[in-house]
Amino acid sequence: MCFIDIPADISLRWQQRIHPQAKLLSYDSVSVLSDTSDGVFTVIWAKFPAADTFVYSFTVYFPEGLPYVFSWGEGALLYVDSVQGIRKIKTKAQTIDLLFHEEAFKSSQLSEEVYYIQVGSGRNHDRQKDYRLHRGDKIYVEKSGRLCRYIVGPFETEKQAKERLGFYRKQVSDAFIMKGKRK
Repeated sequence: MCFIDIPADISLRWQQRIHPQAKLLSYDSVSVLSDTSDGVFTVIWAKFPAADTFVYSFTVYFPEGLPYVFSWGEGALLYVDSVQGIRKIKTKAQTIDLLFHEEAFKSSQLSEEVYYIQVGSGRNHDRQKDYRLHRGDKIYVEKSGRLCRYIVGPFETEKQAKERLGFYRKQVSDAFIMKGKRK
């Protein structure tokens, strides 16, 4: 879930209906309260992070027996605005096509070509800790003579890499996407 242009330091609550047969496997839990009762996944920030774009990740398992195409419930974003009171923004329901995602997953598993984001280069081969990584990302060092390139990934599709590029451009304005072999 991606949040864009939400005021910093406000109280915010986001909710997502969970399909009755689905199971929530994991979710980001840094400085938030969460609850999954009554088939609704609720996340509450006492003070929302100061960022133009903020990505909150969660993983849901869809068991066999679900129809190949179904609607993933709508969510609601509610936040407190000191001038206008509580504001509610509803997110639209999405259609999940399991067959499409299954085929995409199979084809990506066979592909050796993946996408990375290059965040830096230089002669010092011990700069991995200079970069703040998005949760779950890994940084790799590619050496060519005395030059080292620092790349983050892999991402299965160019679209996934583009979605993450904004996060890294906040740290390194000239970060860019590159195609490469799976490491």
